[in-house]
Amino acid sequence: MRAIRWLRDSFVAGLLAILPLALTVFVLWLLYRWTYSLFGPHTPLANLMRRTLGFYIPGTEIFA
Repeated sequence: MRAIRWLRDSFVAGLLAILPLALTVFVLWLLYRWTYSLFGPHTPLANLMRRTLGFYIPGTEIFA
């Protein structure tokens, strides 16, 4: 029984350590997808940049 309790406690401790990291990565991924959909290469803002500057600058969605 002691081994099962140790295993359970270790599992819970591991989950508590990994959950914040996984949640942070997920939120950052959602934010990246959202900014890419607003400022990515196939959006009206990118088309405006192409018409104004004559070219699109890759990576501009990161600076938004």
